[in-house]
Amino acid sequence: MESGSDFLSPQELQECITSKEIKLKPKQANITGLQLADLIAYPAKIDILQANGRQVSVTPSLATRRIIESVSKKYNQRGKVFLS
Repeated sequence: MESGSDFLSPQELQECITSKEIKLKPKQANITGLQLADLIAYPAKIDILQANGRQVSVTPSLATRRIIESVSKKYNQRGKVFLS
């Protein structure tokens, strides 16, 4: 928030973020943003594991592969750090 990011100035971040506290909500709250994050998180995990030579226990479904195609272009390409 204090120094901004590659995409937003500090002022833009401060206008969007209402507090420095992490706000956690239960899944039962059925919040659209959480649903979207759930849809993206698993395919992204599978993609990153496979890209780093890790075994995955199941073959990704067609839907998972399509999500990977859509979101993989959005990964941070500069960091390319994989933590084991």
